Amino acid sequence: RLPVPVASASLPSLGDWDRNRTVLPEPCAIMLDVSADQRFAKLLVERGKLRDADMSRALRVQEGQASRERLSRLVVRLGLISERDAADTLSEILDVPLVHSADYPEANAFDGQVSVRFLKENVAVPIAEQEGGIVVAMADPQDDYVVSSLAAAFDRPVVRRVGTPSEIEAAIERI
Repeated sequence: RLPVPVASASLPSLGDWDRNRTVLPEPCAIMLDVSADQRFAKLLVERGKLRDADMSRALRVQEGQASRERLSRLVVRLGLISERDAADTLSEILDVPLVHSADYPEANAFDGQVSVRFLKENVAVPIAEQEGGIVVAMADPQDDYVVSSLAAAFDRPVVRRVGTPSEIEAAIERI
């Protein structure tokens, strides 16, 4: 089950990067997905994909943002890791399967049900239909707004998958 946002007047600072800390001290009124960001950071550092200094830099940038960008997107945007490394790590910590390039359809089977603009803005694309719902590759599978919007558009549950932004964007271009 993916984290659910908790209302909060403001998000606390993550402070100095500490790879041994996987959760924030209680009590904290925060977005529950902050711990996902911390698990993401810890796993990247443990695997040698990211240095402690680079993670500290990314966290400082994140703290300076008015609306915090997900760490999985920020470290890629800063050029600290590849999209694939971010997607692999996100898939593992969220326990959401990773979509590979061969999994994307060549043509759009969901023509007209969702605007291309919405898909591009949210870096998400439906890739299959299965008994449990519509399978959607997402750069940010923690984005409940996108999931609920797509579920409403298709009138079916959404099955989340992790995808790399470039592969999702290429699939959207084929629509």
